[in-house]
Amino acid sequence: MLKVKDIIGKPIVADDSGEKIETVIAPIFDRDENCLLGFLVDQDGWFSNPKVLPLYLVKSIEADAIIIPWKESIAPASDYATIHDVLEQNNRLNYDHVLTNNDQDLGTLLDLYFDENTGDIENSQATELGV
Repeated sequence: MLKVKDIIGKPIVADDSGEKIETVIAPIFDRDENCLLGFLVDQDGWFSNPKVLPLYLVKSIEADAIIIPWKESIAPASDYATIHDVLEQNNRLNYDHVLTNNDQDLGTLLDLYFDENTGDIENSQATELGV
């Protein structure tokens, strides 16, 4: 199991070239399916067509970097229908607070643990969660 917070800020490196491509900015989480879909890597495009890295295209998550097969693994969200739909719904995690779709504050999230192969959320640490 990996912690989502440990992934934020990690460089993303293409295995075929060894080139650092981007850095993880935020997780993309599907609350309906209770799983991590991938990572936002270009925050400037959040409201238009941000660049994302789907979890299924991650080759490995190492201590110092996320390894992807090739640079083209990172693409606009519109190239990945499920991720695009989640971002369109503004379905994201805020690490200061957990918010519902109508912006009701449920409390503070400390971290999520996920299976790096499936993206399934395995466990979480939270405080003051409740309606």
